[in-house]
Amino acid sequence: MDWNSLTDVSLPAVYRLTMPAIEVETLDAAVPNSVVARRLPGSKCRSKCDLMRTWYSAFELPDYCHCNWDSFSDCIVHSPHNLTGPPNTDRISIVAIIQDAELALDQEESGELVTLTSIVQNRSRELAVLNSSIDPDAIDWPSKLTVIFHTRPDHKERFSERLTNSGLAIPEIAL
Repeated sequence: MDWNSLTDVSLPAVYRLTMPAIEVETLDAAVPNSVVARRLPGSKCRSKCDLMRTWYSAFELPDYCHCNWDSFSDCIVHSPHNLTGPPNTDRISIVAIIQDAELALDQEESGELVTLTSIVQNRSRELAVLNSSIDPDAIDWPSKLTVIFHTRPDHKERFSERLTNSGLAIPEIAL
């Protein structure tokens, strides 16, 4: 799979990626203009509010975004005002790479990880429907929202166990 595949609205919105941390940094150079990708350190996303604040900061979202799932669900797609692709391109896709994913939301109940993935999947599906039914120039919606949970190889088992305990089945990708 490559970066352009992540913009395909028919594909899942949440993935797992296992690779050494240093290799993740090399991905930045391969990101196409139609994708706005931000890396969110799992160490700064250990609680729900920390995750949301880190996300809001990474994507430069407005101050009215708060630390609750309703606000998060609205803000991650309703406020991409500063995230535009280059001239003469289609809408941008938003990709959040949560690095050291085994740390993300580890101070919360396992249900919070389920909630996060559900929101991302639902909002991405809604974007696909919305973007297929409106004038592309009428509104600044992103074309797709994707989250990639990155773990280093030595932490893959720990994150896999969290996913299993949460009842989540997230496909693994290679970029």
